[in-house]
Amino acid sequence: MKTFEKLTHLFGSAILWLLILLGLLAHVLVIPATAYALQNAYSEYANDALTIQILLSLPVLFAQLVLIEILYLLRLIHRNRMFTDQATSWVRALTVTAFLLAGSIGVISAWLFNENTLPPFVGIVLLTSFLLASAIGLVVISLLGLLRRATQAAQELEGVI
Repeated sequence: MKTFEKLTHLFGSAILWLLILLGLLAHVLVIPATAYALQNAYSEYANDALTIQILLSLPVLFAQLVLIEILYLLRLIHRNRMFTDQATSWVRALTVTAFLLAGSIGVISAWLFNENTLPPFVGIVLLTSFLLASAIGLVVISLLGLLRRATQAAQELEGVI
Protein backbone atom coordinates (compact mmCIF):
# COMPACT_ATOMS: atom_id res chain seq x y z
CA MET A 1 0.00 0.00 0.00
CA LYS A 2 1.29 3.41 -0.87
CA THR A 3 2.44 5.83 1.80
CA PHE A 4 -0.12 8.42 0.70
CA GLU A 5 -2.96 5.91 1.12
CA LYS A 6 -1.69 4.94 4.56
CA LEU A 7 -1.47 8.58 5.63
CA THR A 8 -4.94 9.45 4.34
CA HIS A 9 -6.38 6.41 6.12
CA LEU A 10 -4.59 7.36 9.34
CA PHE A 11 -5.58 11.04 9.26
CA GLY A 12 -9.11 10.29 8.08
CA SER A 13 -9.60 7.78 10.89
CA ALA A 14 -8.14 10.20 13.44
CA ILE A 15 -10.51 12.96 12.35
CA LEU A 16 -13.51 10.62 12.48
CA TRP A 17 -12.55 9.46 16.00
CA LEU A 18 -12.13 13.09 17.07
CA LEU A 19 -15.62 13.91 15.79
CA ILE A 20 -17.09 10.87 17.55
CA LEU A 21 -15.44 11.96 20.81
CA LEU A 22 -16.74 15.51 20.35
CA GLY A 23 -20.20 14.01 19.97
CA LEU A 24 -19.75 12.18 23.27
CA LEU A 25 -18.66 15.44 24.87
CA ALA A 26 -21.77 17.09 23.47
CA HIS A 27 -23.99 14.33 24.92
CA VAL A 28 -22.44 14.61 28.36
CA LEU A 29 -21.84 18.34 28.77
CA VAL A 30 -23.18 20.61 26.06
CA ILE A 31 -26.66 19.24 25.40
CA PRO A 32 -27.80 18.94 29.05
CA ALA A 33 -26.46 22.42 29.85
CA THR A 34 -28.15 23.87 26.76
CA ALA A 35 -31.46 22.18 27.55
CA TYR A 36 -31.59 23.49 31.09
CA ALA A 37 -30.38 26.95 30.06
CA LEU A 38 -33.15 27.21 27.46
CA GLN A 39 -35.74 26.00 29.97
CA ASN A 40 -34.64 28.59 32.53
CA ALA A 41 -34.20 31.48 30.08
CA TYR A 42 -37.42 31.20 28.05
CA SER A 43 -40.90 30.66 29.38
CA GLU A 44 -41.87 28.97 26.10
CA TYR A 45 -39.62 26.06 27.08
CA ALA A 46 -40.75 25.77 30.69
CA ASN A 47 -40.57 22.13 31.80
CA ASP A 48 -39.21 21.10 28.39
CA ALA A 49 -35.57 20.42 29.36
CA LEU A 50 -35.92 16.67 28.86
CA THR A 51 -37.67 17.10 25.52
CA ILE A 52 -35.01 19.53 24.34
CA GLN A 53 -32.26 17.19 25.51
CA ILE A 54 -33.76 14.26 23.62
CA LEU A 55 -34.37 16.33 20.49
CA LEU A 56 -30.79 17.61 20.49
CA SER A 57 -29.29 14.22 21.36
CA LEU A 58 -30.90 12.29 18.51
CA PRO A 59 -29.17 14.08 15.60
CA VAL A 60 -25.85 13.94 17.43
CA LEU A 61 -26.34 10.21 18.03
CA PHE A 62 -27.26 9.55 14.39
CA ALA A 63 -24.31 11.65 13.20
CA GLN A 64 -22.03 9.59 15.44
CA LEU A 65 -23.46 6.40 13.96
CA VAL A 66 -22.81 7.76 10.46
CA LEU A 67 -19.21 8.47 11.46
CA ILE A 68 -18.77 4.98 12.94
CA GLU A 69 -20.17 3.40 9.78
CA ILE A 70 -17.86 5.50 7.61
CA LEU A 71 -14.93 4.57 9.86
CA TYR A 72 -15.70 0.88 9.44
CA LEU A 73 -16.12 1.21 5.68
CA LEU A 74 -12.75 3.00 5.50
CA ARG A 75 -11.26 0.09 7.38
CA LEU A 76 -12.73 -2.35 4.86
CA ILE A 77 -11.31 -0.27 2.01
CA HIS A 78 -7.92 -0.12 3.73
CA ARG A 79 -7.92 -3.93 4.11
CA ASN A 80 -9.09 -4.38 0.50
CA ARG A 81 -12.33 -6.06 1.62
CA MET A 82 -14.81 -3.57 0.18
CA PHE A 83 -16.39 -5.95 -2.33
CA THR A 84 -18.03 -8.24 0.19
CA ASP A 85 -21.55 -8.80 1.45
CA GLN A 86 -20.42 -7.41 4.80
CA ALA A 87 -19.55 -4.08 3.18
CA THR A 88 -22.92 -4.03 1.43
CA SER A 89 -24.75 -4.39 4.73
CA TRP A 90 -22.70 -1.55 6.26
CA VAL A 91 -23.46 0.72 3.31
CA ARG A 92 -27.16 -0.16 3.70
CA ALA A 93 -26.91 0.78 7.39
CA LEU A 94 -25.26 4.06 6.40
CA THR A 95 -28.23 4.81 4.16
CA VAL A 96 -30.74 4.15 6.92
CA THR A 97 -28.77 6.19 9.43
CA ALA A 98 -28.52 9.15 7.05
CA PHE A 99 -32.30 9.14 6.67
CA LEU A 100 -32.74 8.82 10.45
CA LEU A 101 -30.48 11.85 10.85
CA ALA A 102 -32.64 13.78 8.37
CA GLY A 103 -35.78 12.65 10.20
CA SER A 104 -34.43 13.75 13.58
CA ILE A 105 -33.65 17.19 12.14
CA GLY A 106 -37.18 17.31 10.72
CA VAL A 107 -38.62 16.44 14.15
CA ILE A 108 -36.69 19.32 15.74
CA SER A 109 -38.04 21.68 13.08
CA ALA A 110 -41.60 20.46 13.60
CA TRP A 111 -41.31 20.78 17.39
CA LEU A 112 -39.93 24.32 17.19
CA PHE A 113 -42.64 25.26 14.67
CA ASN A 114 -45.31 23.75 16.92
CA GLU A 115 -43.95 25.70 19.90
CA ASN A 116 -44.01 28.83 17.70
CA THR A 117 -40.32 29.40 18.44
CA LEU A 118 -38.67 28.73 15.08
CA PRO A 119 -36.61 31.78 14.10
CA PRO A 120 -36.14 32.18 10.32
CA PHE A 121 -32.36 31.69 10.41
CA VAL A 122 -32.64 28.53 12.54
CA GLY A 123 -35.34 27.30 10.16
CA ILE A 124 -33.03 27.83 7.19
CA VAL A 125 -30.16 26.02 8.95
CA LEU A 126 -32.44 23.12 9.90
CA LEU A 127 -33.90 22.91 6.39
CA THR A 128 -30.41 22.93 4.87
CA SER A 129 -29.27 20.23 7.32
CA PHE A 130 -32.36 18.15 6.56
CA LEU A 131 -31.77 18.42 2.81
CA LEU A 132 -28.07 17.64 3.18
CA ALA A 133 -28.70 14.52 5.27
CA SER A 134 -31.41 13.42 2.81
CA ALA A 135 -29.09 13.99 -0.14
CA ILE A 136 -26.39 11.93 1.55
CA GLY A 137 -28.89 9.11 2.05
CA LEU A 138 -29.95 9.25 -1.61
CA VAL A 139 -26.35 9.32 -2.87
CA VAL A 140 -25.45 6.37 -0.66
CA ILE A 141 -28.43 4.44 -2.11
CA SER A 142 -26.93 5.00 -5.57
CA LEU A 143 -23.51 3.93 -4.34
CA LEU A 144 -25.08 0.85 -2.77
CA GLY A 145 -26.33 -0.24 -6.19
CA LEU A 146 -22.88 0.32 -7.64
CA LEU A 147 -21.28 -1.63 -4.79
CA ARG A 148 -23.67 -4.55 -5.33
CA ARG A 149 -22.74 -4.73 -9.01
CA ALA A 150 -19.03 -4.45 -8.25
CA THR A 151 -19.27 -7.12 -5.54
CA GLN A 152 -21.11 -9.44 -7.91
CA ALA A 153 -18.47 -8.87 -10.60
CA ALA A 154 -15.66 -9.51 -8.10
CA GLN A 155 -17.31 -12.73 -6.93
CA GLU A 156 -17.78 -13.89 -10.53
CA LEU A 157 -14.14 -13.10 -11.24
CA GLU A 158 -13.05 -15.10 -8.18
CA GLY A 159 -15.14 -18.01 -9.46
CA VAL A 160 -13.36 -17.90 -12.80
CA ILE A 161 -9.93 -17.86 -11.16
